[in-house]
Amino acid sequence: SLDNLYATLHQQIQDVIGSDISFLVATISPLDEMIHIPYLFEEGQLKAVDPFPIGEGITSILIKQRKPIMVNENARQKFDEMGAKYLGEPSKSWLGVPLLIDNEAVGALIVQDMRRERRFSEIDLNILKTIAPHVALALRNAQTLTRMQDTMAALDKESYLLNSLLSNIPEQVYFLDKQGNFMLASHSYAQQIGVNDPSSLIGKSIKDYSSKEWAMLNTSLDTQTLETGEEVIDLVVQGKDPQGHSNWTMNSRI
Repeated sequence: SLDNLYATLHQQIQDVIGSDISFLVATISPLDEMIHIPYLFEEGQLKAVDPFPIGEGITSILIKQRKPIMVNENARQKFDEMGAKYLGEPSKSWLGVPLLIDNEAVGALIVQDMRRERRFSEIDLNILKTIAPHVALALRNAQTLTRMQDTMAALDKESYLLNSLLSNIPEQVYFLDKQGNFMLASHSYAQQIGVNDPSSLIGKSIKDYSSKEWAMLNTSLDTQTLETGEEVIDLVVQGKDPQGHSNWTMNSRI
């Protein structure tokens, strides 16, 4: 859980640096190249910050240069020298380290003291530098897990919708693998070839269920598309159904 990760990290920082500082975690979204602040503790409470694009602020500079920054006095002058833009009065002491994986910035850890200069020391800097690689890896793992869970949820939803469609659509629909075996089929198609459960078709072919003539007709159409990759749309064919009755069918293969 990312929330647990941030809270645990904050507690550790408080234990070693002090509870009188502001603490934030910044992350970079690879999808929109925005900086997100999922955790900000300031003035004794958690605060929400809207995502913002990577720009010319001190956090953006820290992430872009991928090197720690420590400003302990004359913050306004030091920020101006770095070309960092800011709103309002900058903090008196500012310390940040990038979170790197294979020299790629995935975020940053930042501590600030809004009132006191010379608040942070080399020891504090070394502490953040020491834990940063572990935090970066934990952050990447948590993000990967979250994306995987979101993907699985989306796949489950798509699977549910597709199965609902195949259970109710009147047309005979089926999916084949490259060998011509069933991967998925509509309930109406299964009924047409005398099968109650469409899932029982998986891994088998039309030849296992149909008359030779009907199977040859459908297999030839399937093979044509499987081998050439060319679509067949609304092809009207005279033939016989699986029970041997003459009929006309409109066929599409994609």
